[in-house]
Amino acid sequence: MKKFAVIGLGTFGKSLAMELAESDAEVLAIDISEERINEISHPNITAVKFDSTDIKELERFGIKDTDAVIVTIGENFEALLLTCVLLKELGVKRIIARANEEIHKKILKSIGIREEDIITPEEEVAKRLSKLLLSEGFIEFFEITKDYEIAWIKAPKSFFRKNNS
Repeated sequence: MKKFAVIGLGTFGKSLAMELAESDAEVLAIDISEERINEISHPNITAVKFDSTDIKELERFGIKDTDAVIVTIGENFEALLLTCVLLKELGVKRIIARANEEIHKKILKSIGIREEDIITPEEEVAKRLSKLLLSEGFIEFFEITKDYEIAWIKAPKSFFRKNNS
């Protein structure tokens, strides 16, 4: 069973934790807010309240034994950055971090977060939705690289009930 930690249980972090848990992953969900901790409930989720900028707490919950830690703190970049630095110090295998601005991306890269592990949820959803709205017939798509995408499209009616033999 894969094991993840999600730090920051706002709308995005909570949704991510639930999706991972529903996919049979073990999830450690962390937030500083008691209210957010109480909102999350699933048998595969251990929700704990603590400040992720406290290295002793990160160690106590065995965060370095996860497959990845996703830091989704959205309102406090300083806390996100310090959390990422501490996770690197602890030797976490993979750190995925949220960036809300271009400067955040640059700073995260400068501390060693890989570009492919820096996420911008609002930007990515806006890009995906705009392509779906502007491209008639698209059902779903995803980007492989900046130059290549895979798309599922509706087949034209002229293709229905055709036999290739």
